[in-house]
Amino acid sequence: MHPPEKTFFQQNIYFSADMKHLPEIVLIDDVTISSPYVHYRRKPEEYILYYIYDGEMYLTEGDTAYVLTKGDILLLDPKRVHYGRKTSTCHYLYLHFRWDDLKEESIQTDHLLHFRKSLREQNSLFDAANAGGDRLILPKYRKVPKRSDGKIRFLLEQMQSQFHNGMEYRQEMTAALCLQFFIEYARILNDQYSENTTKNMDQTISNIITYIYRYYPDEITSRDISRRMHGNYNYINRKFKEYTGRTIMNFLNEYRVYRSRELLATGLYTHKQIAAEVGFCNEFYFSRVFKKVIGISPSVYAKGVNRKETI
Repeated sequence: MHPPEKTFFQQNIYFSADMKHLPEIVLIDDVTISSPYVHYRRKPEEYILYYIYDGEMYLTEGDTAYVLTKGDILLLDPKRVHYGRKTSTCHYLYLHFRWDDLKEESIQTDHLLHFRKSLREQNSLFDAANAGGDRLILPKYRKVPKRSDGKIRFLLEQMQSQFHNGMEYRQEMTAALCLQFFIEYARILNDQYSENTTKNMDQTISNIITYIYRYYPDEITSRDISRRMHGNYNYINRKFKEYTGRTIMNFLNEYRVYRSRELLATGLYTHKQIAAEVGFCNEFYFSRVFKKVIGISPSVYAKGVNRKETI
């Protein structure tokens, strides 16, 4: 009995390649299938990229089912069998290539962020080829956004034309165009990841601030933040500082000091009681943080408030 197929949105697979090495183009062309057709079963000897101009293609690779429509790009792995599972009618481009350095990877968030910074700093093919060992990260599947579709099509068509023109050095020129295409394809990942990350990070920071306002009297650790926000604390903390100008713990302590001033102003509580009430571990740490934030000690602050009230 075969395992159930997974649909493409249930996975998030990436490939990476050293930008210092060019891919080797085996074949590139486009084809229009007007009569219903089922893609034959095969295990290719090289990587295959499909770009769908129009129509639909129903394809399975391994145990993952894909429904490819206009604007979709899919990278097929030579190590896996793929086949059509349903009749298709479509116009698509296929690119067969070898790239010894290309490999499937499980990419972590911090790696993607490093890649985004690296890619932003590369303004040309020359920059990419001399990027000092940076790797190009390519998604296995992506829907090309409309704003990028024209450039993607142009590069694919230029590559196809160059490959078939019969001129000297056509392989080298096609390979250079292919690398340029993959850099542009990687930029799509960069742009989409940036948009999603910004939107998600805005919500995460809002959630952290709400959490601090509600639970500041309790012990709050980096592990608590990481667990509640479902992310790496160092990364969240870095982004929090970019947005607010403070680290999470500095923000927390400043808010605790803010709330402590209300209690100091009453004159009814000891420093030990206030420290415990607003979440500091002891009165000595409370006094040290208070002075760092306000510029004076809690005692001096309380005297100043009480003096104003008696004047």
